[in-house]
Amino acid sequence: MAEIGVSVSKDLSEEIEMNRTSFVAALIGMFLLHSVAFSQTQDPPKFELAAEFTTLERGDGFEARTEPGLGGRFTYNLNRTFSLEAAGYFFPKRLLWLC
Repeated sequence: MAEIGVSVSKDLSEEIEMNRTSFVAALIGMFLLHSVAFSQTQDPPKFELAAEFTTLERGDGFEARTEPGLGGRFTYNLNRTFSLEAAGYFFPKRLLWLC
């Protein structure tokens, strides 16, 4: 009887290992099939502008509050590899440490 229990646990561990290997292989296959070759893309635009919405969570240990804010981002692309970027944000409500 003890040998049957050991055999069942070996079969179960082999099945789990096989399922794990199949899952990892399927995951890697999905990423490889989903990839896109970016080497053939056009050059990026010379500059980019973006508007953003953000939140800032502030708390004093007892009460946490979320402050909504707006922001903007500017990017100047020097070439396909390097760019300069600036971002700024505005939170209309007063924060505890600014009062």
